[in-house]
Amino acid sequence: MNYRQNERFIILLASAAFVGLTIESIILKWEFWVPPLIIAGVISMWAMYLSARADYGIRRVYYFVLAMLALFFYGVHEEALSGLSVVAAFIMALYAFFDRIYMMNLLLLEFIILMIIQFVLRGDRTGGAPVLTYIIGNLLHAALVMMVYICCVKVIRIRAEALMTDEQKNKRIEAYDADMEDFLSNISHELRTPVNVVNGMSDLLIKSGVGYEANSIKEAGIRLAYQIEDIQDYTECKRQKLVLEENDYMSTSLINDVVTGFRSMDNTEKLELVVDMDPKVPEMMRGDVKKLHKIFRHLLSNAVKFTRVGGIYIRLTAEETDQGVNLCIEVTDTGIGMDWQAVQAVSEGMFQADKSRDRSSGGIGIGLFIVYGFAHRMGGFVKVESKKSKGTTIRVTIPQTVVNPAPCLALSRTFEGDILFHVRPEKYKVPRVREFYRSMATTLATGVRVPLYSADT
Repeated sequence: MNYRQNERFIILLASAAFVGLTIESIILKWEFWVPPLIIAGVISMWAMYLSARADYGIRRVYYFVLAMLALFFYGVHEEALSGLSVVAAFIMALYAFFDRIYMMNLLLLEFIILMIIQFVLRGDRTGGAPVLTYIIGNLLHAALVMMVYICCVKVIRIRAEALMTDEQKNKRIEAYDADMEDFLSNISHELRTPVNVVNGMSDLLIKSGVGYEANSIKEAGIRLAYQIEDIQDYTECKRQKLVLEENDYMSTSLINDVVTGFRSMDNTEKLELVVDMDPKVPEMMRGDVKKLHKIFRHLLSNAVKFTRVGGIYIRLTAEETDQGVNLCIEVTDTGIGMDWQAVQAVSEGMFQADKSRDRSSGGIGIGLFIVYGFAHRMGGFVKVESKKSKGTTIRVTIPQTVVNPAPCLALSRTFEGDILFHVRPEKYKVPRVREFYRSMATTLATGVRVPLYSADT
């Protein structure tokens, strides 16, 4: 229960008690001017709570002072002796939720003072009961209040110790995270130089015609360089210290680099790559193209790793805004998919779909977190839709400045003719791949405004 809910709970019960005190005061014909003050006190409590203008500490003290005044008003009447201990115990238990021991001390002191006042008011009168019974009864009442007081103080101290323990744990966790981020940042810097040397030497070996072994070294070096760069990006995302480097870029070159990157991946499953680029996307935009490349690389890499059959669908669209466009990157696969817990986990940090040591998929589990970090830093957002064994769709929307609003794809004005679209349905085992191609063809024909016809051969 947070402090706001806690405060409302206390006010609610205190208001009920004050209303009860008002009714009893009217029935017993106590001071006529006090009930309106009690009602005004209840109204003022709710007004302070709802407006929240006063500091929480001030509101807390105000509620407590009202409770002490109400208890005093109740306790100074002779008729209240039998219920005084119950009312005092109730107020102690209620205001113990504020976790302030001084309130318990003041309430106990007030109860003792009120008991003394009761003895003074009654004098030798015992209400018809034997003196010993009268004394024992009052002692039992005092013992009840004392037990409630001791329990409330004990509970407050236990909660204070637990809160302190939680704060210490949080501080240790934060310190550990900071140390781990420092370690990752340092080790990524230290490994970058030797990896660059390995890649440079492998280039020389390839040029000298050593053999395919040099190509294997080159591929391994590039993969390791990417992972080192990912670690650096991960630490910058965690620390929220990403620096944007905006440059002008061609939208078609961005897609071309994506296709080139896919061809260099280990596509042993013979997956289909379907690129659906809206021709109305601006030809040239301004943004951090390096981070856009990395977003594509991570999304495409994950899609390839977790798709065994079918294909991958990449869709690039742009929505006009007052400042430029919202560039929408959509990557859909026909892979293993994720459940809702995994979807929630990918945005929070390191996540591996397969944590076993002998897992078939590579990677270090930080790709999607980096995508989230980049998108948020660039003023965009990420949406993940996935179902187990049904595939995954990830949409990344990022605002970009338009440099040249001309369409990225267009036919010459002198073009006359139609577009024939041919796909062999029997070639694709997964029906969604045919849907990918159909969507791509429709987008292309709509964008260039040319009739599209399906051709069997």
